Amino acid sequence: MSVTDLVGYAAGVSTAASLVPQIFRIIRTTRSAGQLSSAFLVVQGVAIGLWLVYGLRFGQAQAFQYAQIAAIGPVLILVYLTVRFGTRSPGKAMSDMAAILGLPAAVQVAGLPTGQLGWIAVTATATALVPQVIRLRSLASSDEISGYFMALFGARLSLWFIYGVSLGNTILWVSQLVTAPALLYFVLLVARRRGLPVSRTRRRVGAGQGRSRRAPRARPTSSEPSVPSARPRPAERAAPR
Repeated sequence: MSVTDLVGYAAGVSTAASLVPQIFRIIRTTRSAGQLSSAFLVVQGVAIGLWLVYGLRFGQAQAFQYAQIAAIGPVLILVYLTVRFGTRSPGKAMSDMAAILGLPAAVQVAGLPTGQLGWIAVTATATALVPQVIRLRSLASSDEISGYFMALFGARLSLWFIYGVSLGNTILWVSQLVTAPALLYFVLLVARRRGLPVSRTRRRVGAGQGRSRRAPRARPTSSEPSVPSARPRPAERAAPR
């Protein structure tokens, strides 16, 4: 087994496992999926399906094909979790699943050339994170987003980029390159959303402590008459002799 094959298998594992931490975060920690964008899941699922069709046509290694097949499962699970722990209706979730499974099959039936199919997959991959970024920009928090998901997503892009360069497949490595800026902005946005509530809390606590340290001034009550302050009398002049 060559080094290129090892990189391909590592990229396949990172692709299949990238969404698994997000599933565990929703189920075991937050019990909420309101911060996930359903459009992100649909576009991501369609992109994975398109890459599977592209790999079958182009004769890619089995690692590439197995990775796309294994990655479809977590996407479908997250679509279900948007209903179970979110506000997505079952009917809309079913339409999302139909789009994820049906659009790549329709492209395969349509018989598009392999080159066009690859660039369509590139476009879907590059734009998948855009709906998720728009979703987070409308929220004040990002606690439901898993940090391990973002780390594995970045490892996935890096490994597929190396794999595509090693094979001389321009479509494959370009797709990872154009997706990297969206991922970087997504990571920065998540970090910023997690930092804002902490800084505000610290400011409020600090302000409250500063106010509590000031002792109130004592004011005389109405029952106790105020005593005028004694003023020094001028020195008496000596009487003339």
